[in-house]
Amino acid sequence: MHNEIVKTVNSDDVCTVVLLDLSAAFDTVDHQILLQILNKRLAVEAGAMDWCQSYVCQRSQTLCVNGQSAGPYSVDCSVPQGSVGAMKFIGYTEELADMIHSQHLIYHLYADDTQVIASTTMAHDELTVDRLQQCVTEIHRWCSSRPLQMNPHKSELI
Repeated sequence: MHNEIVKTVNSDDVCTVVLLDLSAAFDTVDHQILLQILNKRLAVEAGAMDWCQSYVCQRSQTLCVNGQSAGPYSVDCSVPQGSVGAMKFIGYTEELADMIHSQHLIYHLYADDTQVIASTTMAHDELTVDRLQQCVTEIHRWCSSRPLQMNPHKSELI
């Protein structure tokens, strides 16, 4: 992202950046949607698909408060935040790249962080901000279909 900003400034243009924050992103990954994406969009099949399914679908958790345990409870959403969970989350949100790219914007995706960057001349800055707002609106709609939730209090336009 730093390199994109420096290139823009060196060209005497301005740069607008949107930093998007997803609330509890890893905790809201729907297992069935994830498995459909892995199979249909990323072509995960056979033994690899069986492994993915067993990894996300056969999980439970136990709650312990003040020494009192409850559970175990079946977990039908979420992926762990470790390396394997991050890879699953990246697959889950992979369509974001296509959406942002279709708006002719630059983007950086890293796990649950999304940055969208647009450069422009000062004469076209309002059009660029409008295009970014349209892109964020589309991302918000897409998140609602997942069910992921954008956090407007932590998302920024710079």
